[in-house]
Amino acid sequence: MAFTPKAIADGQLPTTLGVLFTATAAVGTYVKELSLFNNNVVNQVIELFVNRQGVERSWRRIEIEINEQADALTDGETMLLEQGDTISGRTTTASAVDFIMSGVEEN
Repeated sequence: MAFTPKAIADGQLPTTLGVLFTATAAVGTYVKELSLFNNNVVNQVIELFVNRQGVERSWRRIEIEINEQADALTDGETMLLEQGDTISGRTTTASAVDFIMSGVEEN
């Protein structure tokens, strides 16, 4: 098995639930970081969801103050996603929260 560290996804959270990342690795994707930054002038409420094998579950609810950053995964925490699994999210204001996701793909 080969493990490939990579930047998995980045962008901005929408106000309506949208897919941020879909796992495509044949064996698995290990998400190691999901960093969120509020670049807006008001606090943002962020909701994150994980969809595994077609079943969507609430995962995190985070409130971020103006010009603050938050991590969805704590130090040392890893989320394993199998092929087709997704991470989705939404926030209070469009174009207000940037995100960066990184991890390792196993092939």
